[in-house]
Amino acid sequence: MKTHDRREETDRRPTLVGRLLLWLNLALAAVLGVFMLLDYRLAWGALVEEKRNSLQDEAKILLPSVRRLRHEGTQTVQTYLDLTCGAMRDATSPGHHIAALLGDAVLQAHAHGRASPEMLAAMEQAASTDRGTAPLGDDTIVVGSARAGDTVVYVSEYMSNMRRLLRRAMARRL
Repeated sequence: MKTHDRREETDRRPTLVGRLLLWLNLALAAVLGVFMLLDYRLAWGALVEEKRNSLQDEAKILLPSVRRLRHEGTQTVQTYLDLTCGAMRDATSPGHHIAALLGDAVLQAHAHGRASPEMLAAMEQAASTDRGTAPLGDDTIVVGSARAGDTVVYVSEYMSNMRRLLRRAMARRL
């Protein structure tokens, strides 16, 4: 009877090889997790910098047109901003928004319904930081800007959408 109980007890306990494999797999999973976290942080920093540079380039491209159209009146500039912002698809440029300061006049694109004093304040704040980001409500925006004289153009995107895209890419990589 005792040999039968011992056999059942050893059948339930993992063997030395089984325990070794378990610990080895746990150690490898921990190392993989650390590397995935580091990779995510590096990719996030690169993505934000790349997006800021892209938005900065877009603002530099828009600035000469805004300055030229300014002489035709603010309504012409407003139409241009609405058409330009409206042409950006949310799939490729999530949360895209354009604003322009023409001296004392403030114009914001109305194409996606993001125009607000809070949006403009966040864009101005982000443009004044080294990283080009600022909080806006429950989210954060990244901004590129260009200035010539008393004309300033801001272009922004929400970072939450960028974060979602990066997480999807990391999950596919995993």
